[in-house]
Amino acid sequence: MKNIENEFLNKNLSRLSSKSNPQEVRYYLMSIYGTILQSTSIFSKNIDIKPFVNSLPLEREMRDYLFSARPAVIARIIKEINKSNDKNLYIFLDSAKKLIAVNPKSNKKITKTSKKNHSEKNNYIDNLLNKYSRSNNND
Repeated sequence: MKNIENEFLNKNLSRLSSKSNPQEVRYYLMSIYGTILQSTSIFSKNIDIKPFVNSLPLEREMRDYLFSARPAVIARIIKEINKSNDKNLYIFLDSAKKLIAVNPKSNKKITKTSKKNHSEKNNYIDNLLNKYSRSNNND
């Protein structure tokens, strides 16, 4: 997950509790679920979203064709959040908090490995250039 997304989700989820105003929770949940469902670091494939979405208190079950496009899933979840009663809102909130607690992925690991690979590539190229450079002719 990108650091900006991670900060956004943590900040907004920590701001909300079971004592928060239901309308405020509703509006924050719309943006939180939009961010969660768009994130490819949490759900790498569209079909990976299905078990999470089916665990939510939906008015009616989502059909498989909706999982072919993330915007369709997001639109449906926002519609469900908008229609849900106060009790279900807090279930949506708890589900989002649990998901973020289980998936605390950050970009730091990716950055470190990519820098390592980048320096190894430079070393390999530098080695080749040194090995076959014209200044080192031993003819």
